[in-house]
Order: sequence, then C-alpha cells, then structure tokens
Amino acid sequence: MDDIETVLASKNRNGIHELFTKFFRAHPRADIQRFLEEMSLDKKLFCVQESYKEISPAVQPFIDAWDKIKNEEYGTIETHLELLRRIRNFFNDTYSYLESLARIYYYIIAPVANRPPRPYSQQRKRVIERREESEEFEKYAAFLDTQTWYEKFHQMRSEETHVLQGYINVEKKNGKDVVNYFNRTYAPRNDRPESIEVDNLIQFCKEILDGVYSHMDFIEKEVLKEMDASRQVHIMLHVEDLKRNCVVSYSLEQYVDKEHGDCVSTSVDCKHRDGRKCGAFTPP
Repeated sequence: MDDIETVLASKNRNGIHELFTKFFRAHPRADIQRFLEEMSLDKKLFCVQESYKEISPAVQPFIDAWDKIKNEEYGTIETHLELLRRIRNFFNDTYSYLESLARIYYYIIAPVANRPPRPYSQQRKRVIERREESEEFEKYAAFLDTQTWYEKFHQMRSEETHVLQGYINVEKKNGKDVVNYFNRTYAPRNDRPESIEVDNLIQFCKEILDGVYSHMDFIEKEVLKEMDASRQVHIMLHVEDLKRNCVVSYSLEQYVDKEHGDCVSTSVDCKHRDGRKCGAFTPP
C-alpha cells in the first residue's frame, strides 16, 4: 500500500468515507463507545441531507404567498412559518452532526494531554484560540478558519432555539426572487451583533451543507492518517449468488491493495473460499 496521504489524495469524498466507515475500528484509540458514535454519524448525516432537501419545496409557496400579500394586501403566514420550520430542522440536524464529529475529534484525534472541550462550539473556540499549543490544534484551527459560515449559523440557531424566531421576506435581485432573513439578538455581547441578517437565506443553507461535508472530510482524513493499516477488522458483505451475508477479515492495506480478505464465516464448503481467502469480493 502507498502511504496513507497518497491513498487519500487519490480518493474522492465517497471513497474516503467508505474507508473511514469500514476501518474506524482499527484506530488505536477506538473503543466500543467510539465505534457506536461512529456508526451514528451516518444516521445523523442522513438527517442533515434529508432536512436540507425539504427546504427547497417550501420556498416557492412562500414567495407566492408573499406576492399575494403585497399585491392584494391580505394572505396567510403559514408558508412563512413552514419554510422557517424546515430551515430550523436543518440547523438542528446540522448542529447535532457537528456535536458528534466533535466527540470523534476529542477522543480520537486531539492530543491526549491537552484535549479541548467536547461540545463543538466550545471545542472550536478553544482550538482556534490556542492553536500554537500543538501541531494538531494548528492544523484543525487552519481548517476552522475557512468555515466562515459557522458564526452566523451559531447565532441564528441560538436565537431561534432560546429566544426569538426570525423573520423572512422576499426581495428582487437581478430579476430573481431572493429570500432574506432578519432577527434581533436578545442579549448582544462583544462577540455577537445586535441583529442577525442574511442575504439569500437559501444560498446560506447550501453553504452550511457544504461546510458539513468539509468537516466530515477533515475529521475522516485525520482519523485515517493515524490508522493501524495492518490491523484486521471484520466486514460484513452480501454475496449475491449465495443469497446471504458473509463476514470477511480485512486490513486497510489489504483493502486498498484490492487483495482478497480472510473468510471468517462458519461455512467451510463455500465455493468462493480458497483456503482462508474469500474470493467472493474484491475491493473496489
């Protein structure tokens, strides 16, 4: 196997995610609790993706209702509330996913002798403020610096969750209807403005989703870089012609080099078995 940096550079996002999912257990700091948390990441990411998909169908009904109110001076706010509800769900699912990534960073990546807080927002702040304390902090802080959407996202979610629901309107920009967002900050501080404004809220949600994927890429790559590439893990595979699932033992280096893994299923008369090797599956 090539060095892990070369392997990761050759993989797209889906390829990296596949390696992370299959071989997370081979990390020397992974235990059963971390394994369970890693398994929940896919479920939480699914929720983020699905709640994001639900936003777009609610946009045009809101714009139509807004135009009706403006032109006829009456209408309903139901479409306004529905769009805000879907965006709030997307924000909450995103926050939940980032919290889980923060736990992976805390337990698997961060320096053992200098761990930052576990909650994502506190962890992010500590890493950025104390980046000079470790090489790992500096690397993570450099990535976090690129995620410019987070502060406004955090402010919006905090106000929506704890105090006031925001307000949206429609504005024509370059001939297109654009949804804008406004909210006031209940208790402005030095690090928080008196009001929160977002031009083109739907585009901002897309920026957040891209940021989620970027966080996923960063964390998964950092975990894989510290992986014990020779450590075996059991992978369940579906063998179509046998109409059953089989368990095969693989190391990361075997998988990357497209070698056959070791069969650990109970059946000894499998037609795909060659000694200990499973010929039913070749890594993609």
